[in-house]
Amino acid sequence: MDIINHTFTRGQALVLVGPQASGKTTLARQIATRNGAFVEVELMEFMRRRGIDNTLASEPKTVIIDGLPAIESDFCRLKSLITSETTFIRSPYSGRSRQVKTPNFIFCTGEAAPFFDSSRRFFVIRLEKKQ
Repeated sequence: MDIINHTFTRGQALVLVGPQASGKTTLARQIATRNGAFVEVELMEFMRRRGIDNTLASEPKTVIIDGLPAIESDFCRLKSLITSETTFIRSPYSGRSRQVKTPNFIFCTGEAAPFFDSSRRFFVIRLEKKQ
């Protein structure tokens, strides 16, 4: 499988699962670079209040998120975002909303929660540790 040339499907995120130092983030950057501008963010920062707005403000083509939510409500929130063609974000200081195209998502994690493996919204690829 030539994962670097991964073609994103609207409504489906890529999940790279593997042990530490298996190359998840490096691979995610290579995939994202082929698709245009990208940003990287930690899951906790992304899920906090205004985190999504701040991350999507620059209108990246891809968002690389380090981690996966452990609770189902966060999972449902992400699934809703991933399946939307567009989303509304608020500007940090004006409070005005604007509509942006929803980017592609790549998640990098050591383990995938059970609901990610069983969801058609998440394409899971397991990586092995480099020798």
